[in-house]
Formats: sequence, C-alpha cells, structure tokens
Amino acid sequence: MRYGLRPFAVAFLGVLLLRSGVLHAQWVENGTGVCTQPEYQAYQKIVSDGAGGAIIAWQDRRTGSGGYDDIFAQRIDPYGNILWATDGVIVCRESGIQIYPEIAADGFGGAIIAWLDTRAGGYRVYAQRIDANGDTLWTGEGVAIQSLGGAWYHKIAPDNSGGAIIVWTDTRTGQERAYAQRVNADGDTLWTGDGIRVCPQEYVQQNPRITTDCVHGAYIAWFADRGSGLDIFGQRIDANGTISWASGFYVCTYTEAQRYPVITSDGAGGAIVAWEDFRNETFIADVYAGRFDSTGTYKWQQPVCIATDNQDAIEIVEEMEVT
Repeated sequence: MRYGLRPFAVAFLGVLLLRSGVLHAQWVENGTGVCTQPEYQAYQKIVSDGAGGAIIAWQDRRTGSGGYDDIFAQRIDPYGNILWATDGVIVCRESGIQIYPEIAADGFGGAIIAWLDTRAGGYRVYAQRIDANGDTLWTGEGVAIQSLGGAWYHKIAPDNSGGAIIVWTDTRTGQERAYAQRVNADGDTLWTGDGIRVCPQEYVQQNPRITTDCVHGAYIAWFADRGSGLDIFGQRIDANGTISWASGFYVCTYTEAQRYPVITSDGAGGAIVAWEDFRNETFIADVYAGRFDSTGTYKWQQPVCIATDNQDAIEIVEEMEVT
C-alpha cells in the first residue's frame, strides 16, 4: 500500500511553509528599502530593538513636509522584514526644521529619539519615545529637553529605566559648554531646568559623547583646550544629576593634541574611550583607547592603530555577549 499526505495535511503544510517564508524572508541583494520616498532621507541612526532586529531613525524631506526636514523611524526584524508603516512612521513633523536624530534603545523593544528643532526659534533639543509597534508615547511632537536655543552636538544614551540621558553643547554663557538632562520613561525631565553643567571648568567643551554607566547614570567624554593644547576629558553623572569629578576626569593629556573622543560602556560599570591622537606626528592622527572604572581609575590605555598616514572618523560599540 502506498502512503502519502492527506489533502488537509498538504494544505496545512503549505500554510506552514508560507508563514515560514514570511517570518524568515531573506535579506535582498543590495539591501532592503527602509524608506524610498521622493526627496532625500539622511543622517540615519540605528539601534537594536532587543529582539534581533533594529530601529532606524532619519531626517526626511519628503513631499508634504513643507520643504523642511522632519524625523521618521522604521523597525526591521532579523530577517529583513519591515515591521512598521511603509516608508516609516512619523516621529516629529512639527513646523520648522527637525534634524540630526540620535537614538537609544528604551529596553522595552522601542527607542528614544532626540533631535535638533527650530519650532521655537534657534536650535533646541527635543525628544520622543516610540514603542515596539511604532506608536509615539510622549506629548504631541516631542518634549523639550533644552529651551534656551543654540544647542548642538547632542548625543543620547539609555538610562536603563525606560528613559535616557541626553548631552549637548550650547552657548548660554557665551562659550560652547556641555550640558546634560535625564528624561524618564514618561517624558518628564528629571534634572535642573535646562540641564546641568557637565564640567564647571571655564573652558570650551567640544563634541561631547555619552554612554550608560549601567546604574541609571552616564559617562560623558569631550575634548577641550585648558591651556596646553587639545586633550580628552570625561565625567560621570549619577542618576540624580550629580557629577563625580569637579574638573572632569583626565582621560588623556599626552603631548600634542587629542580630539574627537568616542565612548561606550565596558559592561562592568566603567567605560572605554577611543580618540584621535597626534602624539606620534603633529599632523597625522592615530587611534588610541583607554578603559577606566567608576572611580576614574585607569585599567589600561594603549594604541589601537598607529599605521602610516591618517586614522580618523572613529566609532565604538559595546561588546555584545553571545549566548
């Protein structure tokens, strides 16, 4: 006797195969289209969604946005499937200009996105939280993180409680200095008014970068000239907005210039910083890095690349544990 699948079993198998194809679509050659709207999409930023996929944010000047840039986002799963509305969901489409999104995971499958916004005159920092389904969770077109204008160089890190800590520079004192603000999972700012001074020192603080300290605070790194050339400095800010080091932590003050630091958590309560370093040749940058703990004690500092010619445009990410 010959055996085979009964008709209902064949149909059931076909459904399973179809569903499997949808859930496990292959990434297409030359990439999956995240947004293919007219005009341009630029300054895209990406973060893990905690489920093997990612959330991507960008500035967008598509038809109907009044000729100004707005902020959109999209989520994509591990198999290349687009999960939210075609061409992305609106994060902010307020009047004025919204540019330069920065993004951090909220720890619940969504993300917090911060950007520069001119709706109230001058560039100010706004932020919005978006959930795993692509729905915005905070007031209207985002909450104001900084309201004085003149903001720039903003970056964001998760606070590991569903919120985020955002750092930026502004010129409220007449010179470019770094400030930070924490926003909770509900969109409430938790620290002083327009942010706390990252470092009280009366020197220009340039290009701050930020990472989590793993206990609801953050580490921030920047470069400054305190009279002996450009050097790298760092600061730890706890969950309540209290700074750890009055003058900042001296990350690197070696002879010649050090600039443009990047920073990430070391996963153990400390941080790893990398930067452009000119100690070996005045006009040729190398890459150096160092790791320090929560007390500001160095664990190591060493060259990453000192090859001939220039090394720059550094980026850094935390090591992910593979299970």
